[in-house]
Amino acid sequence: MHTWTERTVLKRLLAASVLALAAGPLTACSGDDEPDAEPGPGSGSPSSTERASTGEFDPVALEDYTYTLERTCQCPDFGTVMVTVEGGEATGAEFQENVPGAEPGDPAPEDYWLSINDLLAEANDPEADDVAVAWPEEQEWPTTIYVDYDQKAEDDEFFYRVSDVQPAG
Repeated sequence: MHTWTERTVLKRLLAASVLALAAGPLTACSGDDEPDAEPGPGSGSPSSTERASTGEFDPVALEDYTYTLERTCQCPDFGTVMVTVEGGEATGAEFQENVPGAEPGDPAPEDYWLSINDLLAEANDPEADDVAVAWPEEQEWPTTIYVDYDQKAEDDEFFYRVSDVQPAG
């Protein structure tokens, strides 16, 4: 589990990134009423490397795949898992590292059974106070998703890292 100092530094770095992202479009304004050529958050086009929004992120089209999910939160169990998704629904997950009470290969609890679209649904939650999604250009899925449901609370943030996506077939 992260120490208070590590959590504080992580939160400050994430907040600074979100602020920098949010300020980006403001500095690009030319003063006219024409929208920027770069699509913004929720446009459905993963054309920017990072976007910050509590708006709409389109779901990924993948239906059958595996991927590595690293989840950081104030959770009793945390760590890296390999998630299996079939027909768009997560059907299982297993730990990829030692965590208290589990070894690599052990089944992970069902709260780790999350498809990438489940993660994007959290980013789309209108009740979230702060959201940051990193989505590389021309990639079908995001690489990180940060959701803070209440900026005044210390223990409701989730940070997800998506890697090693392997479409089935």
